[in-house]
Amino acid sequence: MAGRAHTGGGGVLAQREVPRLRSTGVTSGIYEAVEGELGANAILAVSLAVCRAGAAEGEVPVHEYIASLAAVPHPSLPVPEFALLSGVLTPPSAASPPFHSLSVLPVGATTFSEAVRIGAEVQHCLQAIAAERFGAAAALTTDDGSLGLPLGSIREGLQLLTSAVAKAGHADKVKISIHAALGGCVTDEGHYDLGMQQQRQLDGSADISMTSASTGSSLEQLTVQQLIDVYQQLCSEFPIVSIEDPFDQEDFDATQALCEAGFTQVVGNDLLVSNAKRLAQAIERRTCNGIAIKLPLIGTLSEALEVAKAARAAGWTVVAAGGLGQQGTRRIVCLLTWQWAWGLSESRQGEFVEANDAPSITSFYGLRKSLETRPLMQQHYQM
Repeated sequence: MAGRAHTGGGGVLAQREVPRLRSTGVTSGIYEAVEGELGANAILAVSLAVCRAGAAEGEVPVHEYIASLAAVPHPSLPVPEFALLSGVLTPPSAASPPFHSLSVLPVGATTFSEAVRIGAEVQHCLQAIAAERFGAAAALTTDDGSLGLPLGSIREGLQLLTSAVAKAGHADKVKISIHAALGGCVTDEGHYDLGMQQQRQLDGSADISMTSASTGSSLEQLTVQQLIDVYQQLCSEFPIVSIEDPFDQEDFDATQALCEAGFTQVVGNDLLVSNAKRLAQAIERRTCNGIAIKLPLIGTLSEALEVAKAARAAGWTVVAAGGLGQQGTRRIVCLLTWQWAWGLSESRQGEFVEANDAPSITSFYGLRKSLETRPLMQQHYQM
C-alpha cells in the first residue's frame, strides 16, 4: 500500500470496524472494495492493511500507531523465546517425548540484541552437541527452526538444552519454557494417556518417554496429580519458568490446579485459542497466568489488542506466537513491531535473520536501532 490510501467517507483510522466484515460483509464506505463476507485470513490481511494505512495517514511508524491503539504509553521490548528443540518431529523409530517443543528465554539479557545473540549462541552449541551425539544430520533444523532429535525422554531433551546453555556460557541468563501441548490425551476416566499423543504423532507404538521422578518407570497413563508431580520434579531439576498447555485444551480444572501450585508460569495457547470469552473464563477461575496470542487465529488486530489488554489488566504474561512454517525473517520483523507496541512479555521465534535477506536485515536493524534503548520485559521472571 503506497502513498495515501483511498479511504471512502470513513478514513483509514476505523481499525475496530474491521471485525464486522466477518459476519456482515460490509460493502460500503471505507470498505467499499470488499464484496461479500471474508474468511479469517482475508480479514486479517485487511486488518493489517488498514493498520499500515492508518500509520501512513498519521505519518507515524507502524509500531507507534499500534501503541496508540493499544493505549500502551511506555512499551518495552518482549523477551524473545527461541523454540530450539522439537518433540513433535521425532522419527517413528525412536521414543517420542510428550512435548511439542522446548524453548530458551534469555531473561538475563538487558537489551533485545543481547537476547538474540544469546539465543543464537545457544542454538549453535545445541547443534554442535546434537551432531556429536546423533550425527551431522541431527544438526539440521525443522521448518520452525528447532531440532527434531530421536530423544528417549523429555528429561534427555532438557539435559541437552541445559548443556547447550552452559556450553554457550549463559547459564546465569537463560531459563527454559516447555510447550507441552497434551490435547487429545484424556481418557474417559480423566487420566492422561501419553501413548495417545505418541500414536497421533508417529502412528506407531513406541514406548512412552516421560518417566516418574520417583520410580524411573515408564508411565503410559497419569492422573492429573501425577502429571503435576512430574512437572514439579522437572522444574526442580531444570531452570524451567513456564509451561504452555500442560493439559488438554478443555481441561480447565487440571490447568488451574497446576497454576495454583505456583512453581511455574502457566500459559494457555490451545486452552484459550486467543478467544476473549475463554480468556475471561480463565481469568475468573485463575486457570493460568499467561496467554499465547496468535494473530491468524484471532482474526483482526483490534481484537488481538483487546485480548492482550484484558490479559495485561489481570497481571498475565502475554506471548505473541505464530504457527509452524510462519517463522520467516520478514514475519519476525513485523511481529516484533506488533509486540513492542502491544507491550507484550514474550515473543516466540524459531529462526534467526537470514544472512542473505538484505531487505529484512535492513528492516530488522532499523527497528532495533529505534527501539534498542527500550528495556526488555523482566518482571515475570526470577534469576
